[in-house]
Amino acid sequence: TYALLDIGNTRIKSNERENYVDFQISQGNLDIIVPVISPPPSTKYNAMFELGDITPDPKHWRNQGYVGFKGINTVRSTSYEEWKKVYKYGEPSLMGCYDIYEYLELINNHKYTIFMSVNDESSSAIDEEITQKLHNLGLKEDLRNKFRWGYIAIIEQGNIIYEKSADEPLQFDGKVGSLDVSVISRGKINNTGNMSSIKINGIEYSKNQIGLNIVVYDNELERVVDSVVFNTYSGLVATR
Repeated sequence: TYALLDIGNTRIKSNERENYVDFQISQGNLDIIVPVISPPPSTKYNAMFELGDITPDPKHWRNQGYVGFKGINTVRSTSYEEWKKVYKYGEPSLMGCYDIYEYLELINNHKYTIFMSVNDESSSAIDEEITQKLHNLGLKEDLRNKFRWGYIAIIEQGNIIYEKSADEPLQFDGKVGSLDVSVISRGKINNTGNMSSIKINGIEYSKNQIGLNIVVYDNELERVVDSVVFNTYSGLVATR
């Protein structure tokens, strides 16, 4: 009985994942985030037992094999819980974007509410073009030369609800439209402990990694459609 349940779970999760990947491809997203099979196959009767799954590293050989099979650019995995919370019903054009310059243009759309929170450090890799694109969103702060400062920004349908940078811990708690929102940003100044938190209706969405953490809420669909962090300390690498 346990073996049948194990095989059945893997089949259901695999089919769900394949349907998701095919949908993303149909929407033009060729850089895809998939859920790991959870729980992992656990009996020798399961065809995937001890074979390993797609990893968070897009350069891993298993990921590369899947990329070749599906004809996509990249694939990387996240937990099933994180995928179901954000990416399963996310916006393909946003989730497939790993370039901060392009991303800041994509989110410049009044249907979105945008939440930003810095973890640790956000200034070193910020350049003039990024600064201008942030200003195009209506933001006023210049994050350059503010090593390890905290930063919070909230933009609701093109309107700046809150923006602040400081060399001390920052926190916003309040209503944004119909949403109950709590945002925390701590750089690493004065050894206060670095972190990013973006909670919407009590649910944590921030990646809480070094750099500029961004969560995008679609007001028309009434759900979070992307969560990403750009390492604005070094390299501008995007992580989901």
